[in-house]
Amino acid sequence: MVGLVRVLVVEDFAILARTIGTGLRREGMAVDVVLDGDDALEHLAVTRYDVVVLDRDLPGVHGDEVCRRIVAGLQRGAARRQRLLERFGPELVPATVCDAPPVDLDGLARCLERLPERERSVVVMSFYAEAGSEQIGGELGLSTGNVRVVRHRALARLRACMEGTS
Repeated sequence: MVGLVRVLVVEDFAILARTIGTGLRREGMAVDVVLDGDDALEHLAVTRYDVVVLDRDLPGVHGDEVCRRIVAGLQRGAARRQRLLERFGPELVPATVCDAPPVDLDGLARCLERLPERERSVVVMSFYAEAGSEQIGGELGLSTGNVRVVRHRALARLRACMEGTS
């Protein structure tokens, strides 16, 4: 299974934005589309994107400023990781090697295919696209509580399938 690529399209010309989003979705990407720089910054604050397709001349916050903030966020993250390693690195205990058997990826794929579509969508969005319950609920028309219930049920079915009891 190929990794799901998360893309944010930031374009103020709605028809063009929608067309780009549709084309990327047809290629199997998870796409969010926004029409101005303010909405772009809000989306970037809560979702990790692999790619940002960014228009420069945007209403609200200009595209150049959105780009600067993306880069600054990446730099802050790298600097924060470095400071944490310098401060706590000597105290870190190396991870122990896990003796768990390797995961049967073909079996997992078969078990995922057996799940009802809604459960499969929630599992894939949760663990593959790393989306939160609120985002998943918004995309699938579910409450965050229902997303958690569906995820719990799906994981129980996956576990049973992988153990051969279902």
